[in-house]
Amino acid sequence: MGKIILGCGTGRCGSTSLARLFENCKNTHISHYCPITRKVVRAGVNVMFDSKYIISISPHDLGRIEKLIEKNGDVRMVCLRRNRKETTESFMRVGSNLSETELEEYWNDYYNEAERLRGLYPQHVRIFDTDILNSREGQKEIFDFVGISEQDRGYLDDCCINCYINKSEI
Repeated sequence: MGKIILGCGTGRCGSTSLARLFENCKNTHISHYCPITRKVVRAGVNVMFDSKYIISISPHDLGRIEKLIEKNGDVRMVCLRRNRKETTESFMRVGSNLSETELEEYWNDYYNEAERLRGLYPQHVRIFDTDILNSREGQKEIFDFVGISEQDRGYLDDCCINCYINKSEI
């Protein structure tokens, strides 16, 4: 049975870079914006995957963490948080259906819920600033928290989340 690791954030917050980090690791099954966690929540176990680490990265996983902890116990969630202004501007550049004010409210609501969950489940939920992906030390902090063993880790020396954040099309 694999260890369940969730990655979440509002969107436009570095989840693609987080997925790249985990894809670089050994013994992983990764789902980026696909609903594998629904299957795990319903089944209560994760036997349908033959990997040491079952990783789902989606903004929607924030709403699934409590049930996963209840049914599976040893679950970790990495919640990425990018600056609200940068996040809102990024959504606007890619053509969001929401207004700037609505996006700011969404950001506030999302991270208020993330903070609530971190308070209830500090051993399971951590919130990381997106910039943590820029350094090997930051990546190690994520790996240590989620429990990926040293021999399974795959660091990204070229992750450079700032390269993505500073592009006008992102």
